[in-house]
Amino acid sequence: MNKVLLISALCLPALSGCGPKPVARDRAQELAACRRISTSGDALGRCLMIKYQWDPASAGPAKAAWQHHIDSLRAGTATPEPTPSAEQDAAQVRRWADCVFRETGGDWQKQSVAQFNCRSGLPDVDALLRYAKTISPDSSRLLLTVYSETER
Repeated sequence: MNKVLLISALCLPALSGCGPKPVARDRAQELAACRRISTSGDALGRCLMIKYQWDPASAGPAKAAWQHHIDSLRAGTATPEPTPSAEQDAAQVRRWADCVFRETGGDWQKQSVAQFNCRSGLPDVDALLRYAKTISPDSSRLLLTVYSETER
């Protein structure tokens, strides 16, 4: 009887879903963030593995592709890195704006909290200005203020 109680006590938390929930990750954003600061394939691989806990098998192809791109740029044979589409820019702005409003609740006094917590998803300024035209003046003022403080 004690064995049954022990087994059920061990299995119950696993079945109830009480454990930590997996965090959704956007590997494309992680890769883009590391590309912005990496001057070589090795640096990109280190960034992905250290900052975002990529395993070496996942970081390897990205590392090789980035080094090939850098070598092509140096040789003058590379095409420019593709720019994000307007839809991708707009989606990034909406994600960042959602972060700011979630952190501040629209309260000007909490601006510094949003500035700190929403730093990683900073959108392109032109995309932000286009988005700001579609929302209320108070909301756009908050977003532009947080953006200008975060960008420093």
